[in-house]
Formats: sequence, C-alpha cells, structure tokens
Amino acid sequence: MARPKKSDAIDIQDHAVTEVIALLRDGTHTFSLNTIAKKIGCSAPALYAYFSSKDDLLDHVRQRAFQDLLAQKQSRYETEAPSQPIQSLRNGGHYFISFAQENPNLYRLIFTPDHNSKAADINVAETLLKPLINGVRNAQPHALKQGIEVESLAYLMWNAVHGAILMAMENNGTFSWGQAYEVVDTVMTLLFPTAPK
Repeated sequence: MARPKKSDAIDIQDHAVTEVIALLRDGTHTFSLNTIAKKIGCSAPALYAYFSSKDDLLDHVRQRAFQDLLAQKQSRYETEAPSQPIQSLRNGGHYFISFAQENPNLYRLIFTPDHNSKAADINVAETLLKPLINGVRNAQPHALKQGIEVESLAYLMWNAVHGAILMAMENNGTFSWGQAYEVVDTVMTLLFPTAPK
C-alpha cells in the first residue's frame, strides 16, 4: 500500500490562510507561495492546486480576516447591554481603532487591498455597517437632531473612524493613534449630545 503524501495529511488551504494571517499579524507583508508551502509542510505544486497565485491566496486571507472581524463585531453588539447604546457605539469605534493599531497589515488588506483582488463581491464597508446601523438606531433618542436617517448617521460615523485610522497609519507624526481614539469620542459627543455622560 502506497504511503500517503505529507500534503494529504493536512488541510492545505486552511493552513495556508492561517499562516499568512499569522505573518501579517507579525508585521510581515512580503512572502511567496514557496515560502508558505515550506512553512505549512507541503510542496509548492500542492499549494498551487488550491491557489492560482499569491493574489488568489490573499483574496482567501482577506475573506477569512473579514469574516473573523465581522463575527467579533456582531458578537460584541449582541453581548453589550442594550441599555447603554452610546457606550456600545463608542466601544465599537475604539475596537476598530485598536484592531487597526495592532494589525495594520490585516486592516489594510481588508479595507484597502493593494493586490489584484478578484473578491469584488465583498462589500466590506456595507456589510460592517449593518451592526453599526442597529447600534445607531438604539442610540437615536439622543441624536443631535431627530429625523436624521439612521443610515446617514452610521455612514458619517464609519467615515470618521475609518478616516482617522488611515491617517494614523500614515505614521508621519502629524496624527497619532491617541488622536484617532479622540475622533471617536468627539463624534459621539457631537452626534449624541443628550446622552448620559
């Protein structure tokens, strides 16, 4: 009986995606498929059976990282007390900033990919806005002006937080991560002035 190949004993696709996520978390942003194959213990041809190119692998990584981020965001909204909608929104903004600060390579891959991405069906911002819209709806009684569409408030908050993150990522000394957190607090104060302090 033929001895099974080493590559047959592992889930190549899952291991490759997991390994790239780990590399990106550690600060590495350049790698080759050959490097990944060696790290997960398979041959390069075996890896190419699952990914046609590095860009294809990055698309799979982007989808996994995005789904993980979305699951964490939804879980947080479900577990936080509905009686504290303002604090929940503030925590959500702070969470995104801390995620980006700790995982800049993953954040860039999810929101501003620079590879030739074929995952055009993933509308990252729109999907992540769904739980944010629910959070804004819960906080609506404290809004600056009644009658403003919940979706408009959610888009404004998303753009403010995402913009602050991208500015902090420039790391040119003109805008710090601390200032990014302050953007969240300022936006919350301006949009929901009647909320309990």
